[in-house]
Amino acid sequence: MPIPPAPHPDRERLPQGMWDVVVIGAGPAGCAAAIEAARAGRGVLLVERTTFPRYKVCGGCVNPRALADLADLGCLDAVRATGAPEIDRFRWSAGGRTAEIPLPGGVAISRAALDEILLNSARQAGCTVVEGSSQPSRRTIRSPTTNRPLGTPSDARASLG
Repeated sequence: MPIPPAPHPDRERLPQGMWDVVVIGAGPAGCAAAIEAARAGRGVLLVERTTFPRYKVCGGCVNPRALADLADLGCLDAVRATGAPEIDRFRWSAGGRTAEIPLPGGVAISRAALDEILLNSARQAGCTVVEGSSQPSRRTIRSPTTNRPLGTPSDARASLG
């Protein structure tokens, strides 16, 4: 279902507790959704339970499809600027034998670095970001700087997460 036009075109002046979209979870999917909604002119509150940087067990491999998605989000240059090495093959060694399989491309980047790039892009797109908000779906989310209530996900016109 498409999100209807924002009632308040100036996102900086949205009334307390009024958001077009609340995104719960600032991982890659949440940041991507928040960026797209903000670029479409929506007032977006992006809420993360933890604080960044957060270190996660992750292979750090970004395949060509994900690179295309990062390009669409305007994040690919920032990924490349980290010096992320290109991945073009997979090599497996065991018992003195080695096998190598060509890959269609991609890069290796730490999850912490990728999260930082996406979160910064969400902020630049105009999202209000709140980190360290436990149980964001059940209580009022407060500004980390002013402690002003920002609303609850049920106050939003759409909630994702």
